Amino acid sequence: ILFHYPILMNLYTLSTELELLQVELLNEWNTEDQVKLIEERIIELLDKQENKYENILKLRSNKLAQAKMLQDEIERLQSKLKPLNNTIDRLEKYLDESLKMNGISDLEVWTFSLSYRRSESVEITNEALLPIEFVKIKETKTPDKIAIKKAIGAGQQVTGATIKENFNLQIK
Repeated sequence: ILFHYPILMNLYTLSTELELLQVELLNEWNTEDQVKLIEERIIELLDKQENKYENILKLRSNKLAQAKMLQDEIERLQSKLKPLNNTIDRLEKYLDESLKMNGISDLEVWTFSLSYRRSESVEITNEALLPIEFVKIKETKTPDKIAIKKAIGAGQQVTGATIKENFNLQIK
């Protein structure tokens, strides 16, 4: 009879031992005592397996709570970041307007220096009037899965696609 008691059993080990014991249970040369021992071990392993599932679900639940807490903290911090960035933008605009109004192109104050650097950028005034050689055309191609599913469901053969049945774990 295959009985081993590892200190830490994972679900794979539990399932494997349960399979082996179920095969051993079918052995016609087992005595009544051996059958009883095998059945007791199967019940013990099923209990361990159920406890393992429960512990994994508890751990999952804990991780979900941690993830929600972190997401809430991210949102809280982002809500504090937005006004700070708005204030920074307003201060920079205020400095820019003041420097231009006073004709100052560069300024050194204590540990800061302000100056302008020249740059160029293209401004599109009317995209419709641009010659075609100056326009990039982006084309994307994606399968219409809803239409494909509807067609296959209606009995139509769609080359390159099939309906796949999924079994999605649902935890409540």
